[in-house]
Amino acid sequence: MGNSAVKEVDEENRSLDISCKLTPQQYVKHVSGDFIDGCLAALPWEIYYNTVSLYEKVNASFNFINEIPEELSLHVPHLRSLNLSHNQLTTLPASFHLLLHLRSLDLSHNRLRTLPDSLTRLPQLHTLNLASNALTELPPTISRLYCLRKLNVSDNQLRSLPGSLTELPDLSVIVTRGNNLIHPPQAICDTGSQATLHFLRERHSPPPQPSMGRTGVFVRVRGQQVAASVNNPESASVEYRQAQNTARTSKRKCPLMPPASASSLTSDQLTDMLLGLFYGLAIGDAMGLGTEALTVDECAFHYDPDTISLEDRVRDYLRVHFAPNDWSSGTDVVLLLLESVMRWGGVVDELEFGSAVGRWLTLGIEALDTQPGHPLSPYTLKVVSSEDYSSNPHSAAQTVCTQVKEERARGIFNANPSDNACLPTALILGVPSFYLSHEVEMNAERICRATHTDAIASAACVFLALLVSAFLQGKASDDADSLPGLIQNIKEQVVERLCDKSNKEKFLAAFHSEDGGFLHDSEPNDVMISISLVVKALTTKDWDFKQEVISVVMTGGDGTCGHASVIGGLLGALVGYSHLPQDWLSQLPPNNIKLMNSKLNLLLDLFGLP
Repeated sequence: MGNSAVKEVDEENRSLDISCKLTPQQYVKHVSGDFIDGCLAALPWEIYYNTVSLYEKVNASFNFINEIPEELSLHVPHLRSLNLSHNQLTTLPASFHLLLHLRSLDLSHNRLRTLPDSLTRLPQLHTLNLASNALTELPPTISRLYCLRKLNVSDNQLRSLPGSLTELPDLSVIVTRGNNLIHPPQAICDTGSQATLHFLRERHSPPPQPSMGRTGVFVRVRGQQVAASVNNPESASVEYRQAQNTARTSKRKCPLMPPASASSLTSDQLTDMLLGLFYGLAIGDAMGLGTEALTVDECAFHYDPDTISLEDRVRDYLRVHFAPNDWSSGTDVVLLLLESVMRWGGVVDELEFGSAVGRWLTLGIEALDTQPGHPLSPYTLKVVSSEDYSSNPHSAAQTVCTQVKEERARGIFNANPSDNACLPTALILGVPSFYLSHEVEMNAERICRATHTDAIASAACVFLALLVSAFLQGKASDDADSLPGLIQNIKEQVVERLCDKSNKEKFLAAFHSEDGGFLHDSEPNDVMISISLVVKALTTKDWDFKQEVISVVMTGGDGTCGHASVIGGLLGALVGYSHLPQDWLSQLPPNNIKLMNSKLNLLLDLFGLP
């Protein structure tokens, strides 16, 4: 019996975590049914033997548990959240309905063939995840789950959904992907929860065989508001003030120090903006990783937009490549570029960048973990994995782009050479020499072409870099009223770079969409979707960092990390580090914060900022 799963007990929050922590390789084996050393084959005795526990949350996922003892409900009477996903359960005990306070239950990735009667009698259950089992029907008695709000029955063997689901007054999210439904037709279910429920309510007739779904256990954990400010006692604040009052600069110690006339911002404002740019990008990226590649219904199923946090992230094959609460590969690559720029005193070099990305792909970032880099973009992975990438990234990227376009035309390789994986680094390229627009344009284009040679992608990167440089110059006031004019000027400057008429039209279309929705009809992670969302977020009357990031994150889809990191970075720069949500910030892993702080300390030194 495996019994070496790590036990984490949080007495303050009355939670117990006995889930098995798996590597991506172990995850694949576990899902295939192979036993992994260290996984539990049964719940530990302490949960249900000779004691009454005050646990409210228990996470026993990713083990090989095949039976839940009858005594469970007697010894954890206060249980509110139970995660038994990725186990070997075929049934539940008859006494299961005695868990009177259970609100969230995750039974996904087990071996349930039928829904036990005891499960349909849980009086407070509002979130139920039954995804990836072997269910062929849902019983009409599911209507007894009167408080049910979210139901996930994806990846089962359902042919129909019971009409009794319409008797659940609060049911608003139902995920059915991966079944072969006839009633309602799968095509209707694939359009979303509202269409599915509308179909059922119109007919109101219980079908013979229902479906099962995956429950996202929503654990409402409020992080401590840890101040992650960058203490910089060795900064060149005296030199900065001298440089502002005289024309003297020290390029040896502060090679990125701008001339006195470069910005209308004070040194404190410039510092707050730089820190807000990097941390806003990282937070947006980390939040986006929670819903990357999920459907809208799956986002609504797993997360509550009013309480969503980094602590809530679901675990699946995509997210198991990243540590809990981690940011994605996008921020990793941003830090690689930043380190390269600082090492060369502000000089941007695509060969140095390509070499750094090549090492990261094999070794990852040593200060964070020992896992290799894991690009979310299939296209980027194909580019940086090419044989001559480190020695000639521009040529390698152009060759791959041509190949991919040919493969896409033949339906062989479904990757997008104009996806938004290139955009987060574009924000950083607005920082060095931010007061020289021609250098900002040149740097943004050169680094973009190191992975994405598509003209639209290049234009989008230049647009974002120029936007950041304008912010640092102080051209954006502390409200959104001045931004439409600024955006218009930069748009006109960038569109002149595009020679092809269709590319110009596509680029300009992003600035005329109120919500970017029409762009989702073509490429789901096109760079222009990001630009459209950026324009919408920046021109909103009152900047609300959390609300704007959440609205993007809760739509899910491919490219969510890119959308959220770009919007997070730009809004973070505008509102400043001092106004970023401290609860989200403090939920980033300590090693990530430590690494980011060390990089930003050096950046401030190179700028000569206090």
